[in-house]
Amino acid sequence: MTYQDIVQQFFISYYDRPADPGGYSFWLDALSNPAGEFYIPQTVVTTANTVDDILNDGTYGTEITGVITRFGTSNEFTAKYGTDPTADDFVNDLYMNVLNRGYVPTGDGTFWLEYYDQQIADGATPAEARANLAILFVGGIAGGSPSDQAMIGNKVTLANQATTDAQSLIDAGLTDESNQLVNYVRDDLFNQNLADPDTFAAAETSLANEYDDLLDSTGAMIDLDGMTEVSGTAGVEDIFALTFDSASGSMVATGTQVTITNFTVGEDTLRFIDGNAATATPAQFFAADTGIMPVSDGFDNQTLILFRPDGDSFDPAPSSITLVGVSNLDSAGANQIDVATLTAVDGAAIYELV
Repeated sequence: MTYQDIVQQFFISYYDRPADPGGYSFWLDALSNPAGEFYIPQTVVTTANTVDDILNDGTYGTEITGVITRFGTSNEFTAKYGTDPTADDFVNDLYMNVLNRGYVPTGDGTFWLEYYDQQIADGATPAEARANLAILFVGGIAGGSPSDQAMIGNKVTLANQATTDAQSLIDAGLTDESNQLVNYVRDDLFNQNLADPDTFAAAETSLANEYDDLLDSTGAMIDLDGMTEVSGTAGVEDIFALTFDSASGSMVATGTQVTITNFTVGEDTLRFIDGNAATATPAQFFAADTGIMPVSDGFDNQTLILFRPDGDSFDPAPSSITLVGVSNLDSAGANQIDVATLTAVDGAAIYELV
């Protein structure tokens, strides 16, 4: 096994979806980092065939149970299943999430319910009993019939690729698209018979196509630094970039003016390019008629980007806008320049960054 497989199996069994990049990184670190809360040595993971091997190892069973217990007490779990689902409902949900079929409350179904009852009799809380049951269930499926093995194995493979692609979208500044990709796999691919080789191959192709479509749903990145006029592309989300030097805490573009044509209010985005670390932080344009509403831009200081419409007002939305100035705010939100003076210039409106 791998740490990645463990994380994905838990996301699939409890949430019926691939791991989102944030959750994936968190749990990967918790399991693989010697300082992590639920650290399990790599040798233990790689020598285990299934997660229940780790549970039954006797040395790190507490850690593996601790991880999935957290899954079962999360807000997402509660929203999906309620605060205390019955054992019958929980077993059925495991079957649906992992194997795409409901369980029959005889034979194997009876075994899982009896296992749950025995866990409670031995002093486990309902959340702990569900956690141990889920570990044993996933482990049993992974070592079960060829069809069931293929189903969970292919779901994990698809989930790993989806999480990788979702992280790539975040790296490109496309956070919403990243969430869309995870939801696409949950809603459109996980409900298919992925145990069938042809269906699984088609699902892999569909995932690759969806990723490409989401990545291509935006226009090219347009650098505003040193420019006097730039134009976006109608009908797509354009990305306009300003260079930020995190080492000095200053915006390189401060004091410049540039007119953006074919700009769509509420759709096109601004991205800070960190000239010191060569990383990007996304931000969204929002118009504000009056007042200053600073929000975090992902750096230590908050920032306001001030634009004015190249017309009478922002209602209806202008076809072009002009950058008036950039105002860094200190950590307490105090203006470091006279924003009132800037907002008085040609009726400039404030665009807050989120």
